[in-house]
Amino acid sequence: MQQSDGGVEVTFADGTQEGFEALVGADGVHSRTRELVFGSEPRWTRHLGFSMACYPVPDTAGLTDVRAHFTEPGRQTMLYPTDTVGTSVALSLYRAQPHGSIPRPERVARLRAAYTGSGWHTPELLAHAPDGGFFMDTLTQIEMPGWHRGRVALIGDACGALTLTSAQGASVAMAGGYLLAEALAAHPRDHAAAFAAYEARLRPFVAERQRRARGLVPAARAGQNIQRMVTRLILRDACAPLLRFGFGDTRSILPTPPNNTKETEQ
Repeated sequence: MQQSDGGVEVTFADGTQEGFEALVGADGVHSRTRELVFGSEPRWTRHLGFSMACYPVPDTAGLTDVRAHFTEPGRQTMLYPTDTVGTSVALSLYRAQPHGSIPRPERVARLRAAYTGSGWHTPELLAHAPDGGFFMDTLTQIEMPGWHRGRVALIGDACGALTLTSAQGASVAMAGGYLLAEALAAHPRDHAAAFAAYEARLRPFVAERQRRARGLVPAARAGQNIQRMVTRLILRDACAPLLRFGFGDTRSILPTPPNNTKETEQ
């Protein structure tokens, strides 16, 4: 990828080339666009001390309509319902040192070793882990001093990964795309001003949610009882406003849509 005053020249993996006025990297926590423009990944990562794995499983636990968590010191097993009858999604979150990409054939053994002696439905869920591989990665946030350089800007996990513990990564990424498009429309002939306006609007929002997400990883044994007590408390109806504040808030980073009531009545 080469930038100039007039645009960005991109060479694709198959050797073809194409020019663009601007380039937006929305290619995830391991962004290749970020690497090409800002440098190697390690300088931007904050590893939270955990790894994660995810794969579909048959709903043998009978928890079709329930999201269930089983938490032990330093590890957690979760089951999520899906829209496919008889199928759930197993998500594992466990303490681990930073690591690179693990070859797919080795992931089952790595995951089972991390959950040796675990209780609940965990052994049964691990038995359904596909031998051919599944999603596995470190729990990593991306923190950068700037989200744009020249004619290239980043959005979503590429510049501000929250991690899955925030439960807001996809929605914040979509909001970022909306705000970037809005900024480009407001500054049609000035990409630098558009990129700066987009980042100024979204960066404080992302930084706060990254901070909150770091407090939601499985606790060590000393903090597990406190974590369990707090979880039971915030799930009560009276604490619903607090829960909304932590997992989505009642405010939106997006602009308030115009009120068309009067126009509709006419």
